[in-house]
Amino acid sequence: MQSPDNDNGSRPIDDRPKRRVALVLILAVWLVTVAANAPGHLSYDSVAQLGEGRWRTFAGGHPPLMSLLMGWTDGLLPGTALYLLFSSSFFFGALILLVASAPRVTAPMVAFLAAFLLTPLVLVYQGIIWKDVLFANLSLFSFVLIVSAADRGGKLRYGAWAVALFTAAVAGQIRQNGVVIVVFCALATATWRYSSNGLWRPLVASVTGRILLGLVVFATVSSVSAQVVRLSAREQPGNSLSWGVWVVARYDLAGMLARGAQDTAALKQYGVELDAARADARAHYAADRIDGLNAAVRYGTEMDRIPPANLSRVWMEMVLANPASYLAHRLAVLRWMVWPPDVGRCLPVHVGVSGPADLMAKLQLQDGSRPADRVLFAYSQQFFGTPLFCHGAFLAASGVLLVVLVRFPSNRRHVAASLILSSFAFAISFGLIALACDFRYLYFVPLAFAGASLVAMSEALPRSGQPSRAGHESLPTKLDQLGT
Repeated sequence: MQSPDNDNGSRPIDDRPKRRVALVLILAVWLVTVAANAPGHLSYDSVAQLGEGRWRTFAGGHPPLMSLLMGWTDGLLPGTALYLLFSSSFFFGALILLVASAPRVTAPMVAFLAAFLLTPLVLVYQGIIWKDVLFANLSLFSFVLIVSAADRGGKLRYGAWAVALFTAAVAGQIRQNGVVIVVFCALATATWRYSSNGLWRPLVASVTGRILLGLVVFATVSSVSAQVVRLSAREQPGNSLSWGVWVVARYDLAGMLARGAQDTAALKQYGVELDAARADARAHYAADRIDGLNAAVRYGTEMDRIPPANLSRVWMEMVLANPASYLAHRLAVLRWMVWPPDVGRCLPVHVGVSGPADLMAKLQLQDGSRPADRVLFAYSQQFFGTPLFCHGAFLAASGVLLVVLVRFPSNRRHVAASLILSSFAFAISFGLIALACDFRYLYFVPLAFAGASLVAMSEALPRSGQPSRAGHESLPTKLDQLGT
């Protein structure tokens, strides 16, 4: 493919050699990643979900669709090798589609792609069987579909939008707060152009309509997936939402008590011994993860006085009565996720297989790690403590990139800006629900930055006074037109 012009705008450039290099690089790294990690690394959660999927018993501690997907692939080929290939195909497929549809492929773009592909965030993480990885891969793929059709029209564009909203809605079933991806995917489809008869009113109408459409798609996919899970389950599936609310509520109550919440009337009405509960919460609560509360026996005993059906109401009453304590707790948790003082406490990477011994035996899985796994961990360890394992660094870099994307608008850059904004919203949502600082929870953030960066580098920035090649004019130009 020839790019429209070179950096000086003088003549077409043949970028086919660079495009071929980029595509070969993606395919080669995909092959190496699958070969080095297969059948995949499994942690406690992964083993539990494999068991749920194989036996079709969904306890409610995990989104059931992920478990069901693992069960389906396990039925075709026992284990997780096929699931690993399925999950990674969305990430590497997104990169292939980005390069293939790019208006131009430059040497810096290929260099950035190579550098990112060779980090543990790809070479190791794409081999881990975590719902966070599948969620991030599906989310990136959804936005890339919209990017690939950004400068096209007709059935191809609408087809890409439809598939993108569907895959984003599926991603929303994998992570409880994934609905934000659907919203921003829908937003990305609404920012192609402004009406020639006006500026803000048609834009607001378009944005509102597309977001409502995205939510309808999400609700439809949620309903269908829930029905599929019910039909597949051997017994009534557990309610993952209710379980999640219960866990978050207990963690937040501990955090507020540990941070000196004074208005405790909501707890007193159920006979909770506050001094004992507060002392135990202070002894075992930590902002980096909830796990310490497992040892808070007295705190758990006191919280058990609250009927489960009333826990969410008590939780909300405590939050409203003690906003300072709640915010201090939640901001501390978010800080550990975004900029952890000690990344080693946040499970930066996982290799090998580990889980409950009885479940491992039933699944015929061997606990431990292979020599190749230990090599991968040693390689990853070289990057601990660097910006690569700090989501705050990626969010800051994404903020700078967002300014560039907005300053020089085009069809493709609008979608890339929506991708970055979705990663911001996704990260912020964890301020309300996070239970631990594990790096994997925000794995979508570095993938969003990488995808948006590749989009930004695929188009030359317009020269001074020249409108973007993609057909978008600057905001001042639009206002001038409206005034004439």
